[in-house]
Amino acid sequence: MSKVSITELASKLMEKHGLKRTEAELFIRQFVGVINDGLKNDKSVKVKGLGTFKVQAVSARKSVNVNTGEAIVIEGRDKISFTAEAVMRDLVNAPFAQFETVIVNDGVDFSEIDAKNEADNTADSRDTGEAVEYEYADISDYTTELEARLSAILSQVDGAGKVAVLITFKDSGETVVKSDITENTKTDGITGDGERLGEKKREEKVVFSKKSDGSLTPYVTKTIYPEISGVLVLAQGASDAGVTVRLTEAVSAVLGIEINKIKVMKMEG
Repeated sequence: MSKVSITELASKLMEKHGLKRTEAELFIRQFVGVINDGLKNDKSVKVKGLGTFKVQAVSARKSVNVNTGEAIVIEGRDKISFTAEAVMRDLVNAPFAQFETVIVNDGVDFSEIDAKNEADNTADSRDTGEAVEYEYADISDYTTELEARLSAILSQVDGAGKVAVLITFKDSGETVVKSDITENTKTDGITGDGERLGEKKREEKVVFSKKSDGSLTPYVTKTIYPEISGVLVLAQGASDAGVTVRLTEAVSAVLGIEINKIKVMKMEG
């Protein structure tokens, strides 16, 4: 599922409520601004009919660079979580109503599955030429961490000076959930030639993991990170052609993307 821009949201409001584009975009920006201010001041914002936004602290955790095997520590940070109200949740889940919930309680051993999926994910990243891949709770965490790490690397390039990075993606990635599939054949009779008449029924059940607080979450077996569509680098030293070339080559090497997707510009100030 791809990201939805303010322009696209504004178009939907225009179609449904007959607003002008400037009015629709202003409403969306002010709506987001109110939520942003509420999170800064109160750490929680509830929107009736939509859901609740909360600021949650994420502790620092250990990780591994899949290419070098080097142990790294991802610093603690705040992240925004969203819990949909029942009306919104049911609306979003309606297309998946045919699936039957399978509850997996705490303590179930998925170590063999996890090991296989980790190996598959690593192989996928190497096949696609991506040089860096980490495991994150959501796409916003992935984007923030990737931009921060790339900025830190590029700031070490000779002559670069202060650096800021913006990464855009073609999509928001994909998560693959575990499901149990069973097929049953119901026999309705036998033809004159002795062939059995039957109906094959295929049933798919999504596997859910039950957390200690009783809430359910789909058991994710694989995370496919989004494809990078472009990288913008702002650097104090970008007025030097040599620095621009070195920064471009560094981004291409770290992210495994073509240089035509990279733009380096001088940072003002």
